[in-house]
Amino acid sequence: MMRKYYFLFLLFLGLGVTTAHAQMKRTIYETFEIDSAATVVLDLVGFTDIEIKAWAGNTVLTEVNIEIYDASPEILNYFVELGRYKFAFERKDDNASIATQVRERRVIKTKESGPGGCQEKVNVRVFVPDNYTWSAVLEGDSDGMIREHTDDMLRWESGNKNSDNVESYEDSKKHKLIKTLTKG
Repeated sequence: MMRKYYFLFLLFLGLGVTTAHAQMKRTIYETFEIDSAATVVLDLVGFTDIEIKAWAGNTVLTEVNIEIYDASPEILNYFVELGRYKFAFERKDDNASIATQVRERRVIKTKESGPGGCQEKVNVRVFVPDNYTWSAVLEGDSDGMIREHTDDMLRWESGNKNSDNVESYEDSKKHKLIKTLTKG
């Protein structure tokens, strides 16, 4: 009888280990010294959800939250090191721009994910100095929606989601949000 319980315990322990790979999460932060730029352009592509918030800092801070299902920690580490979730920063004269570095993210495929690839959710929060203002106009080819637009926060999410409230990979590549922040 005791052997039966020991076998069941090992079975459940083994199942827990195999499902531990199911979802990998990571948060990445980057800061950008915009100094006294009169205009900052945010060109953000391929995110499931974008939130822009005013804060008392004097830099732009990005917080990228990544969730990948059916991938190992090594796979996530590889793509993070490759720069898949980083931003390019450029400063010219009185203008600055922050843009998604990898413009087209190909589907991540693993043995566990099958032919459809891994489900990937990438959300970004952008904290901008509170002395900048922004407009809530979406880029023409975006089919997302603005969820909230106040002086303190702008929240945007892509439009096409499936029954699990997740957008398809193909749809995530189409969405763009270009915001021009102006020093107020």
